[in-house]
Amino acid sequence: MKSDACKHLSDDQINNFIKENILFYGTLSVGKTHLATAIGIEATSKGYLTYFISYHE
Repeated sequence: MKSDACKHLSDDQINNFIKENILFYGTLSVGKTHLATAIGIEATSKGYLTYFISYHE
């Protein structure tokens, strides 16, 4: 079941979104890694190649 926040998105919008490069940045403990992992898993399940890099200054 899709969350309420994503119900208005079409499959085309979602599929086009995961074709782009994504960079998450921000403060600690806001869910960046969780979100990036979830998007990567979904993209991989659709046959896209994913690459995850964790960077610490």
